[in-house]
Amino acid sequence: MKTKQIKSYLTVFFLLRFCAFSLCFGQSQVLFTKINQANGLSTDRVRTIVKEKNGFIWIGTDNGLNRFDGTKIKIYNKQNSALSSNDISDLVIDRKGKIWIGTFGGGLNVYNPSKDTFVAFKNRPTDNSSISSNELNAVFEDSKGVIWLGTKNGLCFFNEKEQTFTSFKFDSKNRFSISNNDVRSIYEDANKKLWIGTFGGGLNKLDPTTGKFYRMKSSTAISPDYIHSLCGINKNEILIGSSGKGLLTFDMNTLRFQKKSYNIDKTINIVRLIKRDRKGVIWIGTDGTGLFKIENINTAIPTVTNYNNDSQLGNTISSNAIYDLLEDEDSNIWLGTAWNGVDVLSLNKDYSFIPSNNKGESPISVLSIYKNKEAFFMGLDGKGLTVLPEKTKVAKHYNSKNKNTIGDDYIQYIYEAADGTLWIGTFVNGLVNFKYKTGSFTQFKQNLADSKSLSFNDVRYIIEDEKKNIWIATWGGGLNYYNTITNAFTSYKERKGVKNTISSDNVLSLQKDGHHIWMATFGGGVNLLNCKTNQFKVYKSTDGDPNSISSDYLYSILRDSKGNIWMGTVGEGINRLDIKTQKVNRFDGDANVRYQTVTAIIEDNKGVIWFSTKQGIFNYDYTTKTFKSFSSLKEDYHINSCFKDNSGMLYFGCSKGVVKFNPETIKVKNVTPQVRFTSFKLFNREVAIGEDEILKNDISFSKKITLEHDQDVITFEFAAMLFPSSANCEYQIQMDNFDKNWRSIGKEGSATYTNLSPGNYVFKVRSRQLGSQWAKEYSFINIKIQKPFWAEWWAYLIYVLLAIATFYVLIKYIISWEKMKADLRFEKFSHEKDVELYNLKQDFFTNISHEIRTPVTLILSSINKILKNGEFFETGQQNPFGTIKKNGEYLLNLVNELLDFRKLEHQQIKLKFFKGDWVMFCKEIYLSFKEFAYQKDIKFEFETSSPMMELWFDKNQMEKVLYNLFSNALKFTSTGGSIKISISETETEVQLELTDEGIGISKKHLSKIFNRFYQANNSDTANGRGFGLGLTISNEIIKLHQGEITVKSKKGSGSTFTIILKKGNSFFDETEIGSSEANEELIDNYFTTKQDKVEVLAQSTETPIVKEQTLLIVEDNVDISNYIAELLSDEFSILQAYDGQQGLELAIKQLPELIISDVMMPIMDGIELTHTLKTTVATSHIPVILLTARASFMNKMEGFETGADDYVTKPFNESLLRARIKNILKNRSLLHEKFHSDDSTNFGELVKNKRDQEFLENLGQFIEKNIDSDNLSANLVAKELGMSHSVLYKKLKIITGLSLVEYMRDYRLKKAKQLLKTKQFSINEVCYQVGYSDRKYFSKLFKERFGNPPTFYMKEK
Repeated sequence: MKTKQIKSYLTVFFLLRFCAFSLCFGQSQVLFTKINQANGLSTDRVRTIVKEKNGFIWIGTDNGLNRFDGTKIKIYNKQNSALSSNDISDLVIDRKGKIWIGTFGGGLNVYNPSKDTFVAFKNRPTDNSSISSNELNAVFEDSKGVIWLGTKNGLCFFNEKEQTFTSFKFDSKNRFSISNNDVRSIYEDANKKLWIGTFGGGLNKLDPTTGKFYRMKSSTAISPDYIHSLCGINKNEILIGSSGKGLLTFDMNTLRFQKKSYNIDKTINIVRLIKRDRKGVIWIGTDGTGLFKIENINTAIPTVTNYNNDSQLGNTISSNAIYDLLEDEDSNIWLGTAWNGVDVLSLNKDYSFIPSNNKGESPISVLSIYKNKEAFFMGLDGKGLTVLPEKTKVAKHYNSKNKNTIGDDYIQYIYEAADGTLWIGTFVNGLVNFKYKTGSFTQFKQNLADSKSLSFNDVRYIIEDEKKNIWIATWGGGLNYYNTITNAFTSYKERKGVKNTISSDNVLSLQKDGHHIWMATFGGGVNLLNCKTNQFKVYKSTDGDPNSISSDYLYSILRDSKGNIWMGTVGEGINRLDIKTQKVNRFDGDANVRYQTVTAIIEDNKGVIWFSTKQGIFNYDYTTKTFKSFSSLKEDYHINSCFKDNSGMLYFGCSKGVVKFNPETIKVKNVTPQVRFTSFKLFNREVAIGEDEILKNDISFSKKITLEHDQDVITFEFAAMLFPSSANCEYQIQMDNFDKNWRSIGKEGSATYTNLSPGNYVFKVRSRQLGSQWAKEYSFINIKIQKPFWAEWWAYLIYVLLAIATFYVLIKYIISWEKMKADLRFEKFSHEKDVELYNLKQDFFTNISHEIRTPVTLILSSINKILKNGEFFETGQQNPFGTIKKNGEYLLNLVNELLDFRKLEHQQIKLKFFKGDWVMFCKEIYLSFKEFAYQKDIKFEFETSSPMMELWFDKNQMEKVLYNLFSNALKFTSTGGSIKISISETETEVQLELTDEGIGISKKHLSKIFNRFYQANNSDTANGRGFGLGLTISNEIIKLHQGEITVKSKKGSGSTFTIILKKGNSFFDETEIGSSEANEELIDNYFTTKQDKVEVLAQSTETPIVKEQTLLIVEDNVDISNYIAELLSDEFSILQAYDGQQGLELAIKQLPELIISDVMMPIMDGIELTHTLKTTVATSHIPVILLTARASFMNKMEGFETGADDYVTKPFNESLLRARIKNILKNRSLLHEKFHSDDSTNFGELVKNKRDQEFLENLGQFIEKNIDSDNLSANLVAKELGMSHSVLYKKLKIITGLSLVEYMRDYRLKKAKQLLKTKQFSINEVCYQVGYSDRKYFSKLFKERFGNPPTFYMKEK
């Protein structure tokens, strides 16, 4: 029994539940728009909502502050801003536009929208003027603009001028203090008194003038202690939202609390908020009972609407816990819910929406609609047929899920026949005749075996003719005609090539026109069937014919009350055919409809034609001949899913349900919302705000932006201020001075410009809701792009001046060019003559140089012979011949230099490169200059990084280079200075660096010193005579060696010359490379040397060479030393030394008659040995022959007085060496003869060596001083001269051929001869004056010496 009762109860419950659902299903509903985390909200727990005037919506949550622009949400939190806390409790926008933000834990924040900045005010325990608590419940602005704060620790207000807070707190000892510190709500009445709702202390009234609080207490049990919200409903009453006591009313006159129902039939325990809208409607948000709307609250029976969440319906309020409510300018109600984000209720809609789906289901497209007096029918896409009877309002669903299907769940068309039955077209199951009152149906499907069956099962449209027969449009089967009497189908299908037949089997829409039927086909244009003749007339699109229909692909067709045919195409807009004129109007001039896809067409009771499209609904009014679009009806509408009921209401099926409206009352809303700029980006990065930034204020408050010329990728983001959503808004933009016209950019709320030229621009943007007209108003911002400096006015002035100057120069250039061409022709002629003259002069110069060199050579040869033979005209005339020789050699050197330069200029010098030791080559030349460095007291150094460096070079030409460099360095370096030669090498090259401390070269002359004939014209170089070709020739020779010579110098600081030569010979021509060269250090080369012509001084008789004469050989090469010793041992007593130091010691000890020395030797080289010998009195008389590889170079060095008596080139031959020795000894014999024959006592003039001259002069002076003394002896003379007797004897014997005694006697006799010739003294007086006491002995010696007695000279006239 109990089981049956339970079953009965369950059955009743489900029936009631089903009825409740069915009652709601199919009826118009109030729709809430949802904004939650899925839309970008930081969290769904919303506590407060405010809106700027014509601006953004601000939403405070427990996870940050959200700014909503209708499309996007921008979040402010502690992570990306200066907001002090993410937990927002309350928001207030004051009359100045600032946003006051109360937080839990972060105190008070003030947001400045123009600067996009936050300022936080927090509690400071030691500062009584700070905010009383960091936990705020409520923020309130009174009528005077003062900000009041309800905190967890009392009430306080903010003194904006002083930036201080004044707090009011509970004081148990003061009955005029606030009753509790937890302040939740603040309300100001008409008398400017503040009413304070506390949580735990009930209601308080504050008199701001006295600062006294009056506690409202009642003896009744309805007095509230825990108050959430306060709101005045009239001058005398306040509504109180409390926790526990629900909704209460307080009478401000009687100070009594009352419990009124206000026609609310539900029990409310917790009221979170109470708000009054502009129309006086009271909105009450509860915690658990949803939202209440109370209209006419001050009347006896207020009207109450309760909005609560229904889990079975998708568009109801999302939560029954409401924390805040906001009414915007468009009367939209914004609700902040406890856990489900924001709901928006739009109350000003002039249409209703019938949803087709249940909550939790996907939206269901409504394919067909029908309504009669008895019921409302919806054909659904996959959910069958829904029937809502007018009487019961209980919907019934026919589908396979409920197992009461009428044959198919895809209902594409519904038509009521004259007999009251419904003809239904399905997607795959043909035609259905449905008796909805009984629920029975008959199905007609294609039977391929029966030609009189339905031609195809996809039925799209149905009409009934006057004979009660049915016409059926099918997709794929053409047109069908059903005879209700015979139950037979006749089909009309496409037959290609046959005239007057249907043009397509895809028929979508039908219209009856007398005995004609109009058909819209997909691909075959419009067909007109003559039902009497069964012939078709086809209207198709023709390219280039504006009187043809715009497309052959159509969805819908309508014959209106005026007899015109309206055709809806796919993507080609609307066509209207005038039956009388047969003209087609495509409405090409109306851009809003020209390319629409028209899904359905219907005519209202006023003759206005309505069209549904894939994007919305618009109409055509014959009276105004205009189309109007309805932006509020934006949906995706289905093909031929439309209907007009008996009252004239229009229904259109879309993808989510059915839109229903009265065509006579619905208004065209031209919605053109204001546009606010939301962001400005540069190079796709958001620009910061600051005094030193591009944006001084937030972009939405900026009027002008100034950019540099290279900041040329800018992006503006903007949003239409249309709420609750601006997703259906489209935008137009225009950049003045860039865009000629407005540009439509669709729904994209951003615009990017690149490469804007410098100048002033105005960026403008405007918005409209889809279907609205563009307004003239727009938002704008001025942009100034700075010019680059090269585009400023002064730059253009410079350009103009430059252009003028260029033009002037061009004119001058053209004139000069013509003149120059004439001059060039003359110059060419002159140049040819100059070249010819130059060549003649050069040839003459070369020839004369050759002619000069020949006599100069002969002169020098003769002078050399004279000097060697000692054939002086008179005693003391050697110096003039030396001067002649020196200058003659200088002249010959200049001539040779000129000829070398001429050969280089004409590339006539052919170099021959041999492999040699570069270090030895350089050192030998260095040694040749060493004596001259000694004479000038110059420190002359030579260093090398390696003792041997192999290099390919032409020794003869390179000798000229080093001679020039070394001689210049010595010439221009003063006494006491220094010169350093450094040689180094790398893997690929060798480097010689010559550094001196000479006079240096000025910067002005430095770059020219290698120029031909160039000489610095100053006093410092006056002693450097020449043609200025030395360095030029050196430079050319180095270049021929594929090398480089450079110089660094500073005036007064010396110079550094650097020669760099490459190793190897691959870069030389093969013809320039020599096979081999004789090595002077190999003994074998001394036996293969060709015999030179040897010049030996002519002698009347052969001078015998006695073997008693000693010859010293100084040579480090033992083989060569032994070879020379063996060669000369038959004529001389040979001494051998193997380095310079050993040779010097032997020379001092043995005093040989002649020394043969090599130049290049260890310890002491030949130059230093020669210098030491020639500067030492004991050895200065000894002749020295130097063996050198550079004998010809040594001859050049005679002007530098190297000290050697002669030079022999290595390798030498026997005859040459013997001849040179004989010549030197012969010259010594001739010198002896001169000493004997010359009457002069000044013997120093007869010798060349300076030390020998000083020796003879000192000897003569001592003899002269003691010439009359009888005690003048050899020992006395040796002591006076600081020499041993034996050394003195040998030295004097070698120089003069006389012993010391013989020399003194000869000196006395020559002196006597000189005195006698003066005839001033007698013979006796002369005898005594020259140191003779015996006259006879004197006369005897005199006669023996001169051949005549003394008396001969006394008598001589």
